[in-house]
Amino acid sequence: MPEWTALRTRILREPLGLNITEADFEAEHEDKQLIGVIGGKVVGGLLARTAGQPAKVWKLRQFAVDPDQQGRGLGAELMTAVERAARDENIIELVLHAREDVTGFYKKFGFHSEGDLFQEVGIPHRKMRKRL
Repeated sequence: MPEWTALRTRILREPLGLNITEADFEAEHEDKQLIGVIGGKVVGGLLARTAGQPAKVWKLRQFAVDPDQQGRGLGAELMTAVERAARDENIIELVLHAREDVTGFYKKFGFHSEGDLFQEVGIPHRKMRKRL
């Protein structure tokens, strides 16, 4: 979806001097995409990738909400929806690499940090996990 690609490029990639490449698209070919739309405009979304064996874990990635919509509950709605979808597919755990400055958001939804702070795409991240 071009609008979703443009949104996450603008929010997640451009500030770091990164672009989405064909290799990125190929790697996410089988990812589930949850997109938030308001008034016909894509305003947020995330990707979920099956991880682990047996496939009972989803790794959440590329969570982005348009800055004009932040603080209005869209992120919470997306998180609630992805958890519901995960439970519907018998997923037992969600994992993610959170940018350090947004770990508080995930903690509100029951995620906990594990391990040390690490660098990913040049910025501090924390591995976070939640059992469903």
